[in-house]
Amino acid sequence: MELPEAEIVCRQLRERLAGLRLLEFRILTRSYCDRRIKALPVRHRLLDVRRKGKFAVLHFASNNNHTGDVSVVIRFGMT
Repeated sequence: MELPEAEIVCRQLRERLAGLRLLEFRILTRSYCDRRIKALPVRHRLLDVRRKGKFAVLHFASNNNHTGDVSVVIRFGMT
């Protein structure tokens, strides 16, 4: 995926999903997953989506004081 396409995907995610709460989170390819994940952003509200190179960074706000804010980084594939 080229940078213009990555930017378009991030803009579309931001426009369509910002403010919604994530109800389910599934990791489909565990080999790429950071094994230190402790708090998945389930029931968190999506604040913003930003692009950093060929990565999308999703920023979630916590729904309580116990977990804090969470960010999820998605790597776009090359195909």
